[in-house]
Amino acid sequence: KIREAALKSGDWNARFQAIEDSNEDGRIVAMSSLIQEFWKEAVPVARTIIEEFAVPAARKTYKPFGAGGLAGGEKYKVGSLFFKFANDWQGIYKAHEFAIKAANREMLGLRAYLKLHLKGLHFPVVILVDHLGHR
Repeated sequence: KIREAALKSGDWNARFQAIEDSNEDGRIVAMSSLIQEFWKEAVPVARTIIEEFAVPAARKTYKPFGAGGLAGGEKYKVGSLFFKFANDWQGIYKAHEFAIKAANREMLGLRAYLKLHLKGLHFPVVILVDHLGHR
């Protein structure tokens, strides 16, 4: 079976990599299940982050942290999940819409790598959450 220890762990990345590296028949079902679980955990947090974008950092439910880099927007770590709020928080895109487009391009790049199925090339589980005109 697809590395059972990895599938039972709470480590999203270990589970994702075990499924991605597998050639077993149950791979598609296992990946679908993982994505559904990930979605259920990540989306409520993402919605809260988006809904509180104009709230001062000290009053936010989830506090942004300095993970480095400007282009990805504000970063948040909630439990084992890492979030990037695609906004032009440093004025490098000149418009909120361009920050959203950059996030979309990042996702397209990850999808392209995923389709290659290259052994040893690892990347995280990623979803884009659109809510109230934000990503």
